[in-house]
Amino acid sequence: MKVLWLGSSNDVNDAVPEPQRTIAVAATQFTQATGVPIEVEFRKIWPGPELPALVERWLGRYEPDMVVIHTNSY
Repeated sequence: MKVLWLGSSNDVNDAVPEPQRTIAVAATQFTQATGVPIEVEFRKIWPGPELPALVERWLGRYEPDMVVIHTNSY
């Protein structure tokens, strides 16, 4: 399954070992629960007027089966 993960720089923070990052943990748990391996394409996003057009382009380019929008509360 192809997943387009839209998140922030926190999702790829080098201070956190890759297996402990949110994307890797979510992918592992999803695969364990469903038996379906996933391939994640990560894109860093920031809210703004250009975001919808970017997401539309990425949907066409990556043709994901699922989109995850991971946001932080501030």
